[in-house]
Amino acid sequence: MACRILIWRTYVITGNQSDQIVLYKSIVLFLIAGIAYWLVGYAFAFGDGNDFIGWKYFASSELPDTRYAFFFFQYTFAATSSTIVSGALAERCEFIAYFVYSFFITG
Repeated sequence: MACRILIWRTYVITGNQSDQIVLYKSIVLFLIAGIAYWLVGYAFAFGDGNDFIGWKYFASSELPDTRYAFFFFQYTFAATSSTIVSGALAERCEFIAYFVYSFFITG
């Protein structure tokens, strides 16, 4: 799905004007999304806690080995959610603002 969104953003939204920048943004987005989701996103969403927010498994600490596949599965959804919304931001904001937005939406 990520490859499809990446190709769509490159050729449909930007009109083949800035292919390298779009590809760079998409690759860095998945790195930033991975770090944000690993640090806080998974813990907030699926950590042990109350009904509103979790406070266990920050940065995969104490995460059982049986939940790593589930972690990766949920990470792909978190990263894809930020790429879907990024289509609205295509060529409308700076790199730093885009990456800060990506960190907060996935974390």
